[in-house]
Amino acid sequence: MRRFGTHSPKTRPAALWLAASLALALSCSHRDATERAVDAASPAAASATGKDLDSALAAHWRAAGVTPVASADDLTLLRRVTLDLLGRVPSTTELDAFVADRPSDRYERGVDRMLGSAEHAEHLASTWADVLVGGAIKVQPRIVEGTRDFLTKQLVTDVGFDRIATQLLTAQGEIADDAGGGFLAAHGRRGRTAALAGETARIFLAAQIQCAQCHDHPSTPFRQDEFYAFTAHFARTAVRPGKKGGELKIIDRARGQQRLPTPQDPPDDPSGELIAPAYFGAPTQVGDGTRREALAELITQDRRFALAIANRTWAAMFGRGIVEPVDDIGLGAPIPPLLDAVADLLVAHDFAIDPLLRDVALSQAYRTDSRASDDPARVAAFAQASVRPLQIEPLVRSLATAGATDSGPLVRAIEKRRGPMRALKFAFDDDEGASEDAGPSLQEALLWLRGDLTAMVAQDAPGRALREVLRTQKTAEARIDALWWRFYGRRPDAQERALAVAHVADDPRGAAGYEDLVHAIVTSSEFTSNH
Repeated sequence: MRRFGTHSPKTRPAALWLAASLALALSCSHRDATERAVDAASPAAASATGKDLDSALAAHWRAAGVTPVASADDLTLLRRVTLDLLGRVPSTTELDAFVADRPSDRYERGVDRMLGSAEHAEHLASTWADVLVGGAIKVQPRIVEGTRDFLTKQLVTDVGFDRIATQLLTAQGEIADDAGGGFLAAHGRRGRTAALAGETARIFLAAQIQCAQCHDHPSTPFRQDEFYAFTAHFARTAVRPGKKGGELKIIDRARGQQRLPTPQDPPDDPSGELIAPAYFGAPTQVGDGTRREALAELITQDRRFALAIANRTWAAMFGRGIVEPVDDIGLGAPIPPLLDAVADLLVAHDFAIDPLLRDVALSQAYRTDSRASDDPARVAAFAQASVRPLQIEPLVRSLATAGATDSGPLVRAIEKRRGPMRALKFAFDDDEGASEDAGPSLQEALLWLRGDLTAMVAQDAPGRALREVLRTQKTAEARIDALWWRFYGRRPDAQERALAVAHVADDPRGAAGYEDLVHAIVTSSEFTSNH
């Protein structure tokens, strides 16, 4: 096996030299970027609008003692928001249309177009499917895919997430793969009610209560009996195979009670005293419905639900939540005013995710530049954009978008990588729910370890972007500009252009010099990160 940092047989040493030279040029450009501060917005009257978000940010920055940097340029913002809303870099067609649009509001209108697209709904659904079922033990691929399909159908019409959560928690009867039963099936099969309860609280309430499964919670006033009272909402729920082969059947039995565990009990088979369903100490009034229906109503009316979904939505746009880990706000912990403000916006939008994403994308914090000198306090306070490694899905989709001209061998090869890469993602993900990792990403390591994937992108072959560039552009300068435009979404500066032109001009191998160049581009931190 090749070690990380070494090149594959198809990766030429010249490509590594070129990558290092380009990195040096880019780092110099990065350090020379002008650092300008802008005045924070003054507080406005309390109402749920995007202006209120900027007011909350201004107060957040004052409390942190930082001043936000200037906004990034429009092309940088386009790449950033396309990665966050569509899960890929912009195509050359989108870049060309953006540049041709009127500068005054092209970014805002671009955001609206993305939010209104089916592609965005699919990307958002894929992200939430990973959260809801992707980390379950031995989850079947069809459950992940079915959950994604269910979410896409809901999100494309902007259904409020409170309604989505209710459907996920109350699904019953014969359930097709795309009908919302995946969450219960992934976490509650084989009577694993305790695991299902823990995941429900973690995802929908950002409450880490699972520690109380074995003992009273060590850091919050949450007892073991309260955990099992919460678990009792699922005591009558059973997940069984349906009559139609691949379908599931989720039922609520007429009987079924939760018991407390004794020290001798095996996992998921408590035999102690009976305990009635209760919600964080308050007995649950079930009424004429089911226990799960009562629980869904309690959860979606709980302020913690708005805080949890708002924090995850923020993390999707910034790479980290206002509170970290994103799934552990802390029972009884003080809520940052900024998170309170974002949650207020979500409630004002009837829990629809897209309007909140629009508020965040148009906010002053989201537009800040990442090229100022490093200031951890400023980055931590969202007063300067962070540079974050791309996750697996955006990375492989960006390789296809920038590196292929049709849905041929390259796209199929990337699709084949998706399963193993996703499996590695969940094997190595932070099990504490943190959104950000300051170290080298697993995705970047995989690009080096599986050099055949990047080598395929960097080929002068049918269906590759490089073949199209070499055939349509006649000079080295034009080819360099076209490659930068396609892969980076910008034009090269003078130093980058001179370095790249000199490399291809001095290379007697013809197209091989350009292949080295493309390999250096797609393995560079600029391409493999969102900034």
